[in-house]
Amino acid sequence: MQLKFSCLLMILFLSSLVSNAKRHDRENDYAISKHEFMLSVGYATPSIVRSYLKHQTSREDIVVSGVGPLLAKTEFMISNRFGICINASYSNYKVSWYQDSYDTILQKYRPFEMGIKSYELAGTVRGNYHFWKRAKIDYYAGIGVGYGLFLIG
Repeated sequence: MQLKFSCLLMILFLSSLVSNAKRHDRENDYAISKHEFMLSVGYATPSIVRSYLKHQTSREDIVVSGVGPLLAKTEFMISNRFGICINASYSNYKVSWYQDSYDTILQKYRPFEMGIKSYELAGTVRGNYHFWKRAKIDYYAGIGVGYGLFLIG
């Protein structure tokens, strides 16, 4: 499972490099210009809750696991300075442990898996203003609106 996930991350990273690659014919060419399209994918810092639980749990029988956030972003430049962007992210985590409880069907105590699972999905539409552009560097700021879905089960 870990190997498959590492391979997936490497593929996503390489596709991001390829999709952002651009030929620079002149010295004054910018990283991104009018009518260009950019696509990027990534893996962000894990959830604060998941990180905290993983490193601060004193019980050895508690398992903390999860994936993400996985990110995807696409932007279309409507001018040399303004772009329209769509962002999406997904993450999940699970905290679990086994605890002896009474099974009413078997009429005896046995271990049950206890815990919490959560899933996070978010999407944002935003406008970006690219205020400092060079051949390999592009600083920008933006504002947007979005929707987030957070499920705990």
